[in-house]
Amino acid sequence: MTNAFDVLSTGLADLDERYPGRTGGLAVGKVHDEPGLRVRTIALDAGAVLEEHVAGVPVLIHVVGGRVQFDIGGASHDLAAGALVRADGGVPHAVRAQEPSRLVLTLIG
Repeated sequence: MTNAFDVLSTGLADLDERYPGRTGGLAVGKVHDEPGLRVRTIALDAGAVLEEHVAGVPVLIHVVGGRVQFDIGGASHDLAAGALVRADGGVPHAVRAQEPSRLVLTLIG
């Protein structure tokens, strides 16, 4: 029997403790997996780049720490902690960390 809910993190300190990012560029951590819903953390050192790519499903990208340049839809966006971006599957996007940064990525579908 599965739970009707899961508390995946009680705050940023808890998120860092439960799902620590590695140092040395870019690191992805698995937070949660179930059919139709996956959650990942992405830790980026200053200057780290996630080259242009596409997700096969809709995504939500939440900047929970730091500052990143987020390129999508032919425009570049300066995003700080608290920023939230939604993109359909198949939309090219790229990320460059302006300072040490942490993202939470939710893949839906």
